[in-house]
Amino acid sequence: MPCLMPPILLNSNVILIDKACEAYQIGRRLSEPIPCVGGLLHRVYQFDTSKCQFVIKFLNPAICSRPSYLDRYRITECIAGELSKHTSVINAMLYQNNPFFIFNDETVMVFSYVKGKPLMQKKIRPYHVKQIAHALSKIHQANISVDNAPPVEPPSETLFKITSAHFEISKQLQNCFPMLEFILKNILKYEGILKNNLVISHRDCDPKNVLWDADDHFYIIDWESAGLINKKKDVIATAIYWSLDDSFKINLDHLSVFLKAYQEENPNVICRDEIEAGFYGFMGDWLGWLEFNLLRIQNNLESSEEYSLGVTEASKTLSAIPVLLTQLPEIISESLKCFT
Repeated sequence: MPCLMPPILLNSNVILIDKACEAYQIGRRLSEPIPCVGGLLHRVYQFDTSKCQFVIKFLNPAICSRPSYLDRYRITECIAGELSKHTSVINAMLYQNNPFFIFNDETVMVFSYVKGKPLMQKKIRPYHVKQIAHALSKIHQANISVDNAPPVEPPSETLFKITSAHFEISKQLQNCFPMLEFILKNILKYEGILKNNLVISHRDCDPKNVLWDADDHFYIIDWESAGLINKKKDVIATAIYWSLDDSFKINLDHLSVFLKAYQEENPNVICRDEIEAGFYGFMGDWLGWLEFNLLRIQNNLESSEEYSLGVTEASKTLSAIPVLLTQLPEIISESLKCFT
């Protein structure tokens, strides 16, 4: 999804890019950095050097303020590296054995540039759905082991304590509270399922995190959410992401294509409770994203890009939740047809 507005590149940011070029020994910067599509969490730019083309990601300060965030990135990039042996991955370049570079309290990651872009929902075809299903199957079958892989993090009740000074968001939030409580209740109900049958995976393999080139080859990007996840939840959640349209309605044909393609390489049996657990685990991810964006609104000035993104993403999430909830019976019915 495109940025709400082009990220502002300050002189200090340009200096940092030049410092990164020197540190990574990737040549002298030749072009002005161009903002990349995406940008819902971090600021990302593409630039040319005397050696090749590269992408630099400026990590969001809210992420960098979290304890042990550097360790987290070391681990998730290690996961990306291991899984690159099994599917197409773009992972960060290393600087002194770390997947990041720090200068003047700013943390960046550098990547080789791939000429590709994420697909808009309306451009997704069964071919794309099938390719991602096969990739997820390969990731699960790889069954890699990485020390200290991030565990499952269920949403907390902190969400219900956040208030918004933005009138429309506050009104949407109040209207949605019963549904948010219902989702949290069901996550707790299925906690036993969601905490078992774990595998290391990307955990956020939705269309914005997959680049496609002109030949329809894909590359999975943005591995910072990687970690342990219930296998069935990962299948259900990823299938839903690749089946949604712009109004959050599920294309049942795409859902079926995804689940059947996954089954081709990784036959599974799934029961109704596992489908429901996967669905509510998926909805829990939306609650986590909602919480992050409500805090964006709360912690940033009204004129800032972070504030604007927070408002846009919080509103979109609050609009999506009731639409998604109403479709659970269809998801269950279609999923049960596909799993044998």
